[in-house]
Amino acid sequence: MTLRILFETGLRISEAVNLQYEDFDFERKCLRLNHPLKNGLPRELKISDKLIAMIHTLHAKNQWFPSRWCMTKWILNHRRILSESQNNPRFLEIHLHSFRHYVATMQYHRTKDILFVKRMLGHRAIQNTLRYTQLIEIEEDTNYVCKVAKSVNECSDLISAGFDYVTEIEGVKLFRKRK
Repeated sequence: MTLRILFETGLRISEAVNLQYEDFDFERKCLRLNHPLKNGLPRELKISDKLIAMIHTLHAKNQWFPSRWCMTKWILNHRRILSESQNNPRFLEIHLHSFRHYVATMQYHRTKDILFVKRMLGHRAIQNTLRYTQLIEIEEDTNYVCKVAKSVNECSDLISAGFDYVTEIEGVKLFRKRK
């Protein structure tokens, strides 16, 4: 559960273990950090419906987040298991803080907005964000299946099959869907 929060929001570990139920705004689907650590900026972070359900379940059971020590022990054990089972010692380099770097990199890739990532991480200086964010190009699969529709029924069938409308050329509607 705590790992899910780290993975979704990029919180610092110490911020995650200090969360209270009152820090969550379930109507707006966000988490409010009014007193961030390490001189960070207060911020609001969007959270998924799945995470909201997990938080409600924990609260109903009168449980909360594990300690930093428990999370560290868990990650040490699991990275060792991964390293041995996959015969790959690089798994031993994974730390709890690695999730923060991953989230920063993925958010930058998704938005191409380094200032958004800076605000999300709660950094005061862009230099800190640049350390967290690996400015890499991630190749995207741009292969599509394309279809043509000439009638309303054909359009309806394609939309039902997950195709997206692209444009109309000479009275023919073009649709596409990722492979």
